Amino acid sequence: MKFSAFTPAALCLALLGGGSAHAGVIYSQPLTGVPGEQFGYDSNGPNSLPSSPFTSQQIADNFSLLAPTSVSGVQWYGIYYSSIAPANVTFQIRFFADAAGKPGALLDQQSVSVTGALTGLTNEQGLRILAYQAAITPLPLAGGTPFWVSILENDPATTSAWAWQFSQTGDNTVGYRPSEAGSWMAVLPGANRHRGMAFALTDTDAPPGPAPAAVAEPSTLALFGLATVALGGCLRRRRPTPPAA
Repeated sequence: MKFSAFTPAALCLALLGGGSAHAGVIYSQPLTGVPGEQFGYDSNGPNSLPSSPFTSQQIADNFSLLAPTSVSGVQWYGIYYSSIAPANVTFQIRFFADAAGKPGALLDQQSVSVTGALTGLTNEQGLRILAYQAAITPLPLAGGTPFWVSILENDPATTSAWAWQFSQTGDNTVGYRPSEAGSWMAVLPGANRHRGMAFALTDTDAPPGPAPAAVAEPSTLALFGLATVALGGCLRRRRPTPPAA
């Protein structure tokens, strides 16, 4: 996937709105708007309609909470490879235990129906970056323990593949498997701008906090010009590179 360009609306820092007024952010890897961060990985569930060789791949990212908490909401960013942003789309959110640095046992999975909110950001092809948030049945998780979350577009009615967007925050490791039946492996997102996936976890009992914001850094426009030249030959969508045998 190519770098994102910034529209005038993006400079107004459109935020993800709505949701519970009492929800607090307990973990966040925000979308900061740095050029190159607007890459992403296709991440689609078994019910999605196939439209590319990468459609069946699934992505997860790791996190750890500071204290025992019940996760009751998830926020994330993504794009569709078409100009149409469908409404009321079914996503599947899965939580995994950690198994030696990659997703292990499935702890919980929930399906949610959400409509993406426009962020004002687009990628170089003009595809709109959408912000999502959904309430889930509270999932109690231990503090100081690594877990993984996987966000999959899983709606058979959509006709375009969906991609989960990168964050500059993270430990530079994401989980990848080629399909629902595949085995998880840990892969590197790539450059230091792609350290993880853009998402946040919330808890209704935590102190209120802001949703992850799309924040343009001061050097954004200059960096974008250089990055576009350097990476003009990149593929439209990025597939994780499995580690060498």
